[in-house]
Amino acid sequence: MTSFFSLRRRKRTIFHDMELDYPSIFEHLAIFGGSGSGKSSFLLVAAIAAFRLGGERLGCLWAAVKSEEKEAFFRVMKEAGALDRVIHLVPGSFAYNFLAWELMRKGGSYATAMELLVDMNRLTLRNGGGEGSDQFWENLFKMLGESAILLCWLARREKVTIEDVYNLVVSVPSSFDQAASEKFREQSFCWQMIEQAGRNLQSESERREYQQATNFVWKELVSLGSKAKGAAQSNLVSLLRMFLRSPIYESVCCQTNSFTPEMALSGHCVLMDAPVKVYGPVGVMLQNLIVGQTTTVGLQRHNPDYDTIIMRDEAPELIGSPHTEISNLALARSARISFWTLCQSIPNLQVAFGNHAESGMLAYLTNHAIRVVLSTGCVKTAQFFSQFYGEVIEQMVSVSERQPEQEFNLLNTMLGDDGLSFSCSSQYRPRISPSDIFSLRRGGKVNRLCVDFLHSQAGRTYGPNASPVKFVTFKQI
Repeated sequence: MTSFFSLRRRKRTIFHDMELDYPSIFEHLAIFGGSGSGKSSFLLVAAIAAFRLGGERLGCLWAAVKSEEKEAFFRVMKEAGALDRVIHLVPGSFAYNFLAWELMRKGGSYATAMELLVDMNRLTLRNGGGEGSDQFWENLFKMLGESAILLCWLARREKVTIEDVYNLVVSVPSSFDQAASEKFREQSFCWQMIEQAGRNLQSESERREYQQATNFVWKELVSLGSKAKGAAQSNLVSLLRMFLRSPIYESVCCQTNSFTPEMALSGHCVLMDAPVKVYGPVGVMLQNLIVGQTTTVGLQRHNPDYDTIIMRDEAPELIGSPHTEISNLALARSARISFWTLCQSIPNLQVAFGNHAESGMLAYLTNHAIRVVLSTGCVKTAQFFSQFYGEVIEQMVSVSERQPEQEFNLLNTMLGDDGLSFSCSSQYRPRISPSDIFSLRRGGKVNRLCVDFLHSQAGRTYGPNASPVKFVTFKQI
C-alpha cells in the first residue's frame, strides 16, 4: 500500500499553492463566494487533495444541502479511492434511533437529548421566519421536553423513540379534573408511561427524577394555566411532529440502528443526502442533528486514530445554536475534527446568529483559521474582507511649477530644473479593495476554467511585503 508520505511527495495539490500542509486543514476552513463564483469547484478540488493526503485515516461527514452535492461527493470518493468506505444516508433507507442512542451513550442524558431538540427548535424558528421565544417560554419548553423524555426513557429504556415522546406530550392533562378522571387515566398514553416508568425504577436517583417529572407533567404544568401549558405543548408538538413524517419517520422511529455517529469518526465517508429542495426543513433538521451528535462524540475522544472533516455547503442553513457552534469549533481541532464551512455572504451568516449577529459571527469566523474568499456580488461581504486584509501605505510624489516668490529648492537645483517644485506624501489605501474581490475570475469557458481566490491563514504572512493575504488560482476539473 502506498504510504502517506510517498503519496504526499508525488501529488501536487491546491494545498501547495496555499502553502498548507495536511495538519493545517484541522484549523478549520471558511469559504466565501457568491453564486457561480467557483465555491463548489474549490470544495471539490480541496476535498480530493485532502483525501489523497490523509489516505485511509481520513473520514468525513458531508451535509448535502443542495441536490448536486451528491455527484460532487461521489466524485471525490472515486478520485481518492475511498468508495469502499462510503456510507450513503438517504432518509427512509437507514435506521438511526437518535433518541435512544443519545440516552445510552457515555455522557448522554435526558438533558443532553433535550438540548438537541432545543437547538433544532431554534433552527426551525429561524428558517421559518420566527424570532424565537423569550427565556420564560424556552425554559417551559425545555422542562416539558426533559420530563417527557425522562418518563419515556424510564418506561421503555433502549426501545424508546421520539414517537413515544410525542405521544406523551400530546396526552398530558389539560385540567386537574381531567387528570383525576379514571377514564382519562385509562386512555392517556402519558399516564401509561408514568405507571410503566414507576415499575422500572432502578435507583434512588431515578426515583427522585421520576417524581419530579411526574409532578411537572401531571400537576405543575396544569397549574400554570391553559395559555402557558398550550404554548409549551404546541411548540414541542410542532417540532416532534416533523420526525413523524415519512421518510424521516422510518429512519428515526426504529428499534435498531444501521448508522451511528461513531461511523463518521472511524474512517468512513458519510454523505447525508437530504437536500433542502427535496426534504425541506426536516432534511435540514436531520442533518443538523447528525452533525451535532457526531461532533459531541468526537470531542470526547482521546488520541483519535482517525481524522474527520465535517463539510457543510450553505452552512448558515445548518447552524442551530450559535453558542454550541462556536464552542465546538474551539475544541474540535484537538479532537482531529475539521469544519469546512461554505457560505455565500456575510449577511447570510449574520442571519444565523440572530440578535448577536455581529459578535457571534466574528467569534465564529475567528475560529476558522483558514479563510478563502472567491468572487462575490455582495457589497457588504467585499467590504468586510477588504477591511479584514488591512491597509498599506502608498507613497505619492507631486510636481508643480515653482512660482518666482517661492524659496530656493535644493532638490530642484540638483535635478537641473529650478522651475519645478516636488513634494512627497503618503496615504493609506486598502490592501485588497472591494473591486478587487468583485473582479476575481469565476471559472467557466470564458475564463479558461480558471478560478481566482484570496487565501489567508491566521498568523501567516506571504511574500517579501509580508502580506496577510495571498492570491491563488486553480483550474476547475
